Amino acid sequence: MEHGTVSNVLVVEDEPRVRQLVAKVLRRRGFVVLEAGDAEAALRLFGDQAPDIALLLTDVVMPGMSGPQLADSLAAAHPQLKVIFMSGFDEDELAVRGVGGLGAAYLTKPFTPDVLTMIVEGVLAQ
Repeated sequence: MEHGTVSNVLVVEDEPRVRQLVAKVLRRRGFVVLEAGDAEAALRLFGDQAPDIALLLTDVVMPGMSGPQLADSLAAAHPQLKVIFMSGFDEDELAVRGVGGLGAAYLTKPFTPDVLTMIVEGVLAQ
């Protein structure tokens, strides 16, 4: 995305309250947020909005397709897509589960609005 444009973020989280809170925080910080409760819904949204989505912010463990599987699927067609994984597991546990080494940022739950914003802005600035 060009510098100075609003960044669109696709938030994928199966827990509605967490998803809504993340979306609310990001919207208050000026981001355009699309929300999906699972990978299937995210794939549909992404199919409709792909050119406009700069960042995928996804839970790691979800029913059906996992966050890393979703990220791999989307990044195959859109390698410029930036990814942040969020999880209640720490980075060491994620590495054991095979999530490490995907070149994505991690956000460990629970997190504060400031940490969320800092990570999102940092990844988008890369």
